[in-house]
Amino acid sequence: MTKREYLEQYSELVREVYAPRAYFERSVPALLALRAKWPPRSLWRDGSRLFVVLLAEAFHLGIRAKNLRFWFWKAFLQLLWKNPQALEAFAFDVSVFYHLQRHVHYVQSEISRYLSSPSEDDVLDQVIVPELLPAAANSSR
Repeated sequence: MTKREYLEQYSELVREVYAPRAYFERSVPALLALRAKWPPRSLWRDGSRLFVVLLAEAFHLGIRAKNLRFWFWKAFLQLLWKNPQALEAFAFDVSVFYHLQRHVHYVQSEISRYLSSPSEDDVLDQVIVPELLPAAANSSR
C-alpha cells in the first residue's frame, strides 16, 4: 500500500465511523441498556441544567444540522420512550458526537490538503514495505 492509499483509506474510515447513522446506531443500544437511576434530589438539582443542554442540542443538531436531524430525533425519541433515565448520558454522547464531527472535517481537509500539494521528496506513490526488525521477529515466538 502506498502512503497516498493509506491516507485516503484513513480519511474514509474516519468519515464512516463518525457518520451520523453509524454513530447513533452504535450508541443508542448502549444507552437503551443503561440502567441509570435518578435520585429525586439529584433530578430536582440537575434536571433544569439537563433540560437546557438538551434544548440547545435539539436546536443545533435536531433543527439546524440537516444531515443529523433524523438521527438525533430518532435516538432522542427512542430514549425518551424506552429509557428516559439515559437522557443525561445521551446529552453527553451527543455533545461528544458534535465535537467529533468537527474533528472529522478537520482530518479530511488536512489529508486532502496534504495530498494535493506534497513536497517534492515525499514518497506518496511508492509502495513502502516495512522491514521486520530482528527483535520483533524473535519476540513473537
